[in-house]
Amino acid sequence: MGVVLKSRKVGDVLVVDMAGRLNVLDQGLRELVLEGLKAGSRHFVVNMKDLSYMDSSELGQFMFLHTSIKEANGSLKLLRPSAQFRQLLSITKLDKIFDVIDDETQIQ
Repeated sequence: MGVVLKSRKVGDVLVVDMAGRLNVLDQGLRELVLEGLKAGSRHFVVNMKDLSYMDSSELGQFMFLHTSIKEANGSLKLLRPSAQFRQLLSITKLDKIFDVIDDETQIQ
């Protein structure tokens, strides 16, 4: 099974709920965020709670999204990433770039 994406609005934030397995061939997240930017959304939260696996090459996709959103004067937060992904962010020093939150009440 690949990744399943669902989006919802929480105030002015577009929340993308991810479930399943994300790998390099899945471009749905990129497309969903870029469509959101075109539609005027500027603040995004990617909910990773139900993501069972993520290919390490996906870090590049997250960097692309971060840059695209920042260029549009927006923000990107990662909600409940796995311990493995947090470790990858720490090793690559990208934990200084990405805002990580652990509770959905921190979205606003």
